[in-house]
Amino acid sequence: MINAALAELSSGIPPESLKSMIEVERLGGLLYAGRLHIAAYGAIDSNSEELTMTHTLKMMAMALSCSLAAISAPALAADVIDGFTLDTGTFGTGYGVHSDGTQAGSTLNAHVNIDGSAVTFGSTGGLTMTGSGEATVYPDGGTIEDLTVDFAKSWNKITFSFDGESDGIFTMLVNGTSLFDGCTLCTLDANGQNKFTLTGNGINSLAFTFDPGIATAKQFRVDGVFTGVPEPKTWAMMILGIGFAGAAMRRRQSPTVSYKFA
Repeated sequence: MINAALAELSSGIPPESLKSMIEVERLGGLLYAGRLHIAAYGAIDSNSEELTMTHTLKMMAMALSCSLAAISAPALAADVIDGFTLDTGTFGTGYGVHSDGTQAGSTLNAHVNIDGSAVTFGSTGGLTMTGSGEATVYPDGGTIEDLTVDFAKSWNKITFSFDGESDGIFTMLVNGTSLFDGCTLCTLDANGQNKFTLTGNGINSLAFTFDPGIATAKQFRVDGVFTGVPEPKTWAMMILGIGFAGAAMRRRQSPTVSYKFA
């Protein structure tokens, strides 16, 4: 009876839902757990075995349904504008942007901790910053409705986090030209931190607007200083091209004329 019920449960799952080995393994784990559960409780009283089995299978079905729903839920795609990519997620290693000390005003000074290069925060509404550790920017009263971040160096990756007082949206202008506005990820959740990662060649300035305003901006970290030096594969292509050009020039040289005298 138990094996038949388990077979019925597994056969009732649509084939299209089992699209990966992960789902199959999860199903196997749930069925195995169900066998142990029934073996433990179903043998107590033969009259209650069917009731216990039914309860267990219902619990298994609910757990499996939640598991498959989590697997099939589509992740929000990253937004790409002019070669710059905005994405979400946890922060990895990076060089932290640290405060230059307690400050208040429309402009705050900070620096990249690893090399001391300058970073400047600005806002029309006024900002405050305390301490000398990793920079956390607060509004000087009210909320932060706009924020600029200027870097003395250009970077290939920048991370940042915003704490919103309520759900909202934001825009971001990169290097004064590339605007993220109305994008998929340009939203803020009032419950918890909103972490973002921006990647692209040579990021040196960011300008944000928030609607409504936010409570804090923090966890600015940079990585991959942009030098403009070609990558190794680019160098290889350049050298190969020069070699072909040299060979072609040699083939085009005029033939040598020789004279013989009788």
